[in-house]
Amino acid sequence: MKWELLPIPNDDAQGWKDAVRLNSLASLFFFANFVLKKARLAALHWYICSRLESDDLHLVLEMPMSSFKSTCGAEALSIWWALPFTNRDEDLMGALGYGDDNLALMHRLHQQNARTLVTHETSARVVSMGKAIDDHYLHNDIFRFVFSDVIPSNDTQWNNHSKMHKRDRSKRMDLTTATYEFRSVGQALQGIHVDGIINDDSVGRAAQENMLQGDGSIMDDTYRWWKQTTTRFDPIAFTRSGIGKQLVIGNRWGHADLNSRIRANHPEFEFETHDAEGGCCAEHPVHGIPIFPEEWTMERLKKQKETLEHDGKGYDYIAFYRNKTSLPEDALFKPEWQRKYICAEARPDLPASDFRNFLLLRHLTKQDDEWIPDSQIPDLNAGVLHHRLIVVLADTKRRRPDHVVLVAGYEPEQDWIYLLKLEVGKFMFGELLDVIYKLAQQRGLSEFYASKEAKDALRFYVDERNRRDKKNALDVFELEADDSESAQSLRIESLQSLFKGKQFWCHPSFKEFFAEYEAYPGGPVEVLNAVGMIPSTLEGIRRKDLSEWVLAQQQAFASRGAGHGGY
Repeated sequence: MKWELLPIPNDDAQGWKDAVRLNSLASLFFFANFVLKKARLAALHWYICSRLESDDLHLVLEMPMSSFKSTCGAEALSIWWALPFTNRDEDLMGALGYGDDNLALMHRLHQQNARTLVTHETSARVVSMGKAIDDHYLHNDIFRFVFSDVIPSNDTQWNNHSKMHKRDRSKRMDLTTATYEFRSVGQALQGIHVDGIINDDSVGRAAQENMLQGDGSIMDDTYRWWKQTTTRFDPIAFTRSGIGKQLVIGNRWGHADLNSRIRANHPEFEFETHDAEGGCCAEHPVHGIPIFPEEWTMERLKKQKETLEHDGKGYDYIAFYRNKTSLPEDALFKPEWQRKYICAEARPDLPASDFRNFLLLRHLTKQDDEWIPDSQIPDLNAGVLHHRLIVVLADTKRRRPDHVVLVAGYEPEQDWIYLLKLEVGKFMFGELLDVIYKLAQQRGLSEFYASKEAKDALRFYVDERNRRDKKNALDVFELEADDSESAQSLRIESLQSLFKGKQFWCHPSFKEFFAEYEAYPGGPVEVLNAVGMIPSTLEGIRRKDLSEWVLAQQQAFASRGAGHGGY
């Protein structure tokens, strides 16, 4: 049963207190707006607050900067979780017709003995967030009157990092962990045991710069620390999804920021993503109608975009206000150029070991936003392709923090290239060799391609591996490729004609390729750089096919029959 806000009488002090209290317990928006006096909240925040009213919360909230996401998600929600739901509250709510399910939910949402960890990128900011909570307990007359049962005494633990309000000693409690624990990214977490975590703006400028121009190590450290915060959950607080209530608040910072890591590796999290300009979701379906028009009109957003523009690019505006890593019109490679295939068995009625049941590549086409088999293109026997195994080593100076190993297949009749295998990772050289030799054996290859630098770096390991395993020994062919940063960009951008001509086919599972394809030039380049190496390895095949075609034409011309005109 959905809560209906109670009218607040002005001539009855106890009635006023009861109405405000029940409305607060049932509505996070009412609590933030009326009790915490956040008067600038609007329809956007009513919707956001309704998304946070869950007893099984695992949410990444991506909202534009300066849209009060921390007000709703960190300040208001952390206090709301710790509000008491007493027997009297239960009786009053039950008398209004709310059933057992509603009352049980209230007990799960509100725990006077709650313990919440609130984190932020910087220690100064996390202390400031704590002082906002201080102010409500010390000076907010409405809060102190309506929820007087949580106002602490003077001898209660209350400092910049740990704040414990008055607890219900008739219920289970952990006195070693305060009601609110505040920590900055990287700070020690030992000794606290919480039932809720709110990570607010864990990423900052240093991590962004390092991600876009350096080796990405700061973002890696932030992600690792974020994962470590989950070790602070009290096991008794785990929810139906298997992990305690957790909210991650922040806007986007780039292609490989914290939010993207969570999206890729933590499927228990939902994402609530909003674009300041609208057109982002069912709640805000039209682009050009801003989601928070009370304060961010399109005119103001346009001015902010101009302010943030740097070197002719609006990257920061796109990330901070639109929660995107690149705009479709800025992308070099268009979504409609993508071509995909899936694998199929030639004879699925036969065992995989039967040579008649060979691997087929089944081509797909996009229809109504769904990829389906293309009836116009026949399946292709993967065995007829010319295979190339290419290895590109990491180079943090050139936005390539991972090694890339790929297998490409070339079909000369159509001049089509297929990405058949893709391995991306921070492998040690021993692990990297295992990947290379495994893929070579799977494809029956006796060689792989690498740049001169990679060949030199791997030479000792390859020679040693070949000496120990002569049966599967591999040769290394050197890629004649300039690996300077400018040459890398030219190599990648030269792929545009290949993609635009719809000559490149990729399996849908190669998410690293599609992520780079869609984000370039604003994203990573490790896979695209490796793909850019493929054409140079195929020139020999193309020249051979061309010379055979010319020879065939010459022979046909020499053996022609003479006609009346001498032809």
